[in-house]
Amino acid sequence: MPYAKTSLRKEKRELREKMRAMGLDYRDIASEFTRRYRLRPRAAWREAYGWSLQETADRINEFRGDIGLDPGGFAGMTASHLCEYENWPGYGPQPTGRRPTPYLLALLAAVYNCGATDLIDLADREHLLPAHLLILDKYSQPLVPEPAPQEAPPPASRATSISRREILADVGTLAAVTVAPSPSRLSSSGMSVSAWATAIYDAVLDPARAARSAADSSILGWQPGISAEMLSDLCRASAVAVDASFMSDYALLARLIPELIGRAELARILAGDGQRPTAEQVRSDVYAVAGWTLIKADSPTAAWTAAHRAVRAAEDAGDCLRAAAATRCLAEVHLRAGNFEDASRIAFLATAHLDTAPHAERSAMLCLRGAAMLSAAAAAARRGDSHEAYTALKAAAVYADEAGEDHVELGTMFGPTNVIIHRVAIPIELGRPAEAVRNIPATSVAIAPQLAERRARFLIDVARSFAQTGDGQAAEDALVQAEKAAPDEVRHHRLTRELVQDLLPRTGPSSKVRALASRCQLPA
Repeated sequence: MPYAKTSLRKEKRELREKMRAMGLDYRDIASEFTRRYRLRPRAAWREAYGWSLQETADRINEFRGDIGLDPGGFAGMTASHLCEYENWPGYGPQPTGRRPTPYLLALLAAVYNCGATDLIDLADREHLLPAHLLILDKYSQPLVPEPAPQEAPPPASRATSISRREILADVGTLAAVTVAPSPSRLSSSGMSVSAWATAIYDAVLDPARAARSAADSSILGWQPGISAEMLSDLCRASAVAVDASFMSDYALLARLIPELIGRAELARILAGDGQRPTAEQVRSDVYAVAGWTLIKADSPTAAWTAAHRAVRAAEDAGDCLRAAAATRCLAEVHLRAGNFEDASRIAFLATAHLDTAPHAERSAMLCLRGAAMLSAAAAAARRGDSHEAYTALKAAAVYADEAGEDHVELGTMFGPTNVIIHRVAIPIELGRPAEAVRNIPATSVAIAPQLAERRARFLIDVARSFAQTGDGQAAEDALVQAEKAAPDEVRHHRLTRELVQDLLPRTGPSSKVRALASRCQLPA
């Protein structure tokens, strides 16, 4: 038997060398290996390069470390796990092995320099989740051009371009298919962060260090296992961070989130098999609130990393609701970065996760689906597509009518009130301020005090509407109300700063706008 294996390896090597000498590329070699040796596509691509399972696992781990995905090496690929990914779903009536996620396929595609759909066949398609197939089929594409036939592909290195590095930086369900916020479209702060969120930014970009810090301060250290009580404490602490986000309590978020990231990463490492789904759920929650916070901090690149991590954790937990919530956060990251096409697409994709939601979760599903439609409407409005914007807004209104009242699910607020708010926001984004003013309710919009961020954001849009129709006093009054509701949100929000600078020339020396400019640290 050893001689047979040696002979087969020699035969494959000679065939590989022959095909390369003929000018054929690795795609051609993988296709021939699939046909001749009846290999599954993931194994065929690996053998097209002549790599063993261990060599490939090492390359994957090196690539993950180089792009900052796993600098501490806590969750490396192993040869045995790679073999299970290659062989899934097996040949029996029931799937065996490990199902490759879009994240894993994206990682392999980067290492093999191919498209993610090159790595799946009919058997895979018959067993992959519908949401995964939708994502892979619609948007998968090679990350970089195939190297010239005479050149061996260089190993993944730190010289990888920023677009490719960020695509694989810490991706979740959309890894194989979505483009990271384009550096050319980011603000100058895209690769940095507002000063108040520096610790959050650092923890997101270096979770290994955060985990080490959590281990050093834990009585468990690095011992395997974590108590149910500790997991419950972590869940409660995550809920406090979500509440702080809704209140726009930046000081509390800056203190909580870095510690939560470390504790969530440590819990993931220490959790036993029975605890892993819960650990991944809370990890998704922590990174989702980190993503939303980094959007507020004007750091879309770091927010993108956090949102992708949240999606992947939700997927690993098998939690379609959390996956939808985190994917919507990802859409908002692209919206903030100015990638409006991507934002629209990902907002719609967020709803694909909900197709598998159990009927008992109807209320949560309506909340998440409706919120995703509002994100899609905002993205369409930003790129000037009024038809798509109003269509998505109408769809959200249908979900709100069925919900009947406002809900908060997994860090997502949605209901009739949110639709009312967006009936002002969407016309503003479309450049129709008069329509926005007409849509402002005659009576105060009832928003719970614990959702101060949402109230402040609505009042900022009201102020923009009045300012663009020439009513500077009404705009000033709305900004004052917004600041009372959520001071941090108003003083740091880019729309406030833009509006204040626009209003300053129209105001007198004692106006409230000048005082607000001072609190925003803007030149008055």
